[in-house]
Amino acid sequence: MTGQCLTCHAEIARLVRSGRGLHAREGRDACAQCHPEHAGADFALVSWGEKGRPGFDHARAGWPLEESHAKLQCEQCHKSAFQDSSVFAGVSRRDPARSFLGFDPKCQTCHKDPHSGRLGASCESCHHATKWQEVVHASFDHDKTQYPLRGAHVKAKCEACHDPAKAWGARPAFAQCSSCHQDPHAGQASLAGARADCSACHDVAGFRPSTYTVARHRSSDYPLEGKHATVPCDRCHTRVKEDDDRFGAARVRLRPSHEACSGCHADAHRGQLSARDDRGACESCHRVEGWDRTTFDARAHDVAGTPLDGRHSAVKCADCHGPARPGLPPIPSDDVVGPARVWLKLGAMNDCVACHQDPHAGRYKTAGDERTRAGCRTCHGAGSFRVTSVDASLHGRFGRPLEGAHGAIACPLCHEGMKSRGSSSTLLKSERLTPLRFDAPREKCVDCHDDPHRGQFGARAEDGCGACHGSDAFRPASRFAHDRDSRFALAGAHARVSCDKCHEVRRDDRGAYAVYRSLATECRACHAGAGVEAPTGAPEVSGGGRSGGDK
Repeated sequence: MTGQCLTCHAEIARLVRSGRGLHAREGRDACAQCHPEHAGADFALVSWGEKGRPGFDHARAGWPLEESHAKLQCEQCHKSAFQDSSVFAGVSRRDPARSFLGFDPKCQTCHKDPHSGRLGASCESCHHATKWQEVVHASFDHDKTQYPLRGAHVKAKCEACHDPAKAWGARPAFAQCSSCHQDPHAGQASLAGARADCSACHDVAGFRPSTYTVARHRSSDYPLEGKHATVPCDRCHTRVKEDDDRFGAARVRLRPSHEACSGCHADAHRGQLSARDDRGACESCHRVEGWDRTTFDARAHDVAGTPLDGRHSAVKCADCHGPARPGLPPIPSDDVVGPARVWLKLGAMNDCVACHQDPHAGRYKTAGDERTRAGCRTCHGAGSFRVTSVDASLHGRFGRPLEGAHGAIACPLCHEGMKSRGSSSTLLKSERLTPLRFDAPREKCVDCHDDPHRGQFGARAEDGCGACHGSDAFRPASRFAHDRDSRFALAGAHARVSCDKCHEVRRDDRGAYAVYRSLATECRACHAGAGVEAPTGAPEVSGGGRSGGDK
């Protein structure tokens, strides 16, 4: 009878061929097993078994009723609104709604897809039948949504974004972080004058660290250059200790003061430069490339009134301003000079004695003395202390003009202390300084020169050597006039006689010298044997060479 049944019941035959429902699973070859032969119009053609229709095992149809579905009445699902009309194509019946055929087990058969197909057709991949709002997290693929979960969002609980009380509610907004997150900076964060979203400086991996790079900082009001480019963000963007509505929940200063270095840095010099016009601004002497490299060069030293000339230009800054200061007293304590340990206020830097000892023991430090008003620089330059600038013309300032041949004499020939000075340092802490006082006055020729006349003119000490000799040269005696300065005027043939014809040359342990005094003035003293008798004891005239003097 099965073949004949399926001939008339085309909808059953169609389900059997497609493998759908109860008829395709059991009784496909024995219709009469469940459907007895016709026995009148009121005869029940379906045999439900002992428990009747309410007790029908729905699993026999290939779709067991579980969880929430098991609580439903048959009519709640088996109604014409949910039937697949294609199953009944070509079949005429009075009441199709009474049929239990033509129902697909897909969720969409009975339920409207709230996701409009965006998440696929398999509802059971995210939900189960116990309760529609209870999403199966392990199987739900959020990548299929318009907002894939990345970073810290993967660990977030669904109910943190979705409302489970309302079947997860409406789709949450996600275009901006502020849709879910409050601004932890209380409006401080802005770019180009506009309030910035969190994503401008952070990513979903975590709120820390910030993704605001040094390169992006260059477009801000304070580009990071030099050493600033390597400073950790939290060194400048500090956290306030107390709650303050101005800084939000994060309590981070996003806009620290940057108009001056003092906005972040303490004065490392403890106010030593506060009297300057720029109040000691750091940028006057330093750059962001490094604090230890100063831009205060020799030219700036000149402008400051302390020119670095000569050997001073080769001295390292630390030798005068640093903590070591070789040969100089140590700098004051940190309370005075600051943590940089650089002494900038060295006093009267133009006064040499600020760093150097006075080898002249104050001899030339006469208050108001025009001769030494320039201090050490009166006689010395910065190129070398031992090369004096005192020449013949300047020597006269000190009461001893260097005239004539004296102007060509080397200083140590008169100032013997200069011969033994060696290489001793004049720095204040030096212990090898050799004094050089120049305090032995030499007013007379005999203070420097031996008497070549062996005291013959000692009675003329008032005039001294200058009575007969000039300073250009000892020979000849340019100021001596025989007619004026002696008792024997040279007249006639005497004027042509050389000096040594009359002035005998003698010798002693110091060498040769000429005899000028006391000589006889009578003719016979020199002209013996010419009819003139020489006086007893008159000196003999020697014809030997130049005498030790020209008088």
